[in-house]
Amino acid sequence: MFSKILRISVSFVFLLAFGWVSGRLFFEDATDHLMVSVADLFSTESEVKQIDEISVMYPFVPASFEPTLLDHLAWQWLINTYEPLVKPDRDFEMRPSLALSWGLLDPVTWEFKLRPDVVFHDGSKFSAEDVVYSLNRANSSKISQVSSFLSSIEKVEVIDDLTIQIKTKNPDPILLQRLSMLLILPSQNSDELVGQPVGTGPYKFDSLSEKGVLKLTSFADYWGGKTKFKKVSLIGEVNKSERVNRFIAGE
Repeated sequence: MFSKILRISVSFVFLLAFGWVSGRLFFEDATDHLMVSVADLFSTESEVKQIDEISVMYPFVPASFEPTLLDHLAWQWLINTYEPLVKPDRDFEMRPSLALSWGLLDPVTWEFKLRPDVVFHDGSKFSAEDVVYSLNRANSSKISQVSSFLSSIEKVEVIDDLTIQIKTKNPDPILLQRLSMLLILPSQNSDELVGQPVGTGPYKFDSLSEKGVLKLTSFADYWGGKTKFKKVSLIGEVNKSERVNRFIAGE
């Protein structure tokens, strides 16, 4: 029992860390230090900042794009496509994401005010129904591994389009940390395993090649403002020598 709790706790910390790092990788305000280093290697910082496309190579290819799987490798690919209600900052403090504010109405009842004017990559408008659907799907799906983090939740209710209430079985002081593991999908999504990710994040799915190259494009209607790059390619290559060859070849 102890070993199981330990594994879950370690996974929890890893995913929070990867969520913050990967989620900030392609934002304009989060790449300033990186751009200074790159500018030193090439020319001037102003010239470097004109780059609108980036390719990132990983030593793995995610087995699935299903957001309810506790796979920290897949999360590095998905965290810029999907978003949770709240997300950790560099100190692991929970900050607003799709939820703007929250508070306790009583020891077991949380109320969340959702962010207005948010749209999914398929054009549908984000609302409380999407949160309820995503939470119920994560709790009921046979393949979900997030359900263990949501076990304290008794029910979730829609108050209006941008307000939900979550009741827990007992007082849960770390509910926000738990909810940071829940990535939000549109309610019209199929309950089957996700093949093509559709979220509210800054980058949307473009294509996935047979060679394991995931292409993302900047989402023009993203609520969070301008992204650093217009196009991002995430390249999965397990073979180390092949990764080196592809890097030398300019990929």
